[in-house]
Parts: sequence; C-alpha cells; structure tokens
Amino acid sequence: VGAAFKFAYFQFSRGLMVDDMDARHLRAKAHLEESRSFARWAEKDRNERAPELTDKQRKQLQAYLELMAMHNPDVHPVPPKAS
Repeated sequence: VGAAFKFAYFQFSRGLMVDDMDARHLRAKAHLEESRSFARWAEKDRNERAPELTDKQRKQLQAYLELMAMHNPDVHPVPPKAS
C-alpha cells in the first residue's frame, strides 16, 4: 500500500511540475518574442531619428573607443587587431 501511494504521489507531483514547466516555457517564449519585437522597433526608431555618422565622426568615435579601451580594459575590452 505504501509503495503504491508513493508511486501515485510521485506521478501526481511530477505531472504538476511538468505542467508548470510547460506553462512557464510558453510565457517565456511569448516574452522573448515581445522583447525581440521591441528590439526591432527600437532599432528602426533609432535609425530613423539619428543621422548617419560622417567619416570624420566615425574616426573620432573609433579613436575615443580605443582610448577608453586602453584606459579601462575591464569595462572596454580591447578587440584583437586585424592582421
């Protein structure tokens, strides 16, 4: 009798956990899709609002990033130089 009860309880509790995991997975997938959708919208909005950088601005930005990477390697890792 004890073994049968343990088995039935295990199956019941396992079923509850599996159902909960399925529901959490579906909510997580919906949240992920919502986040991706927002990211696409935000990128489009950013690109529409901000003007394209000029070559001079791009060089200045690259120089600034290299300077920050040199002085703060933990915060701004130095990318490997292309050979």
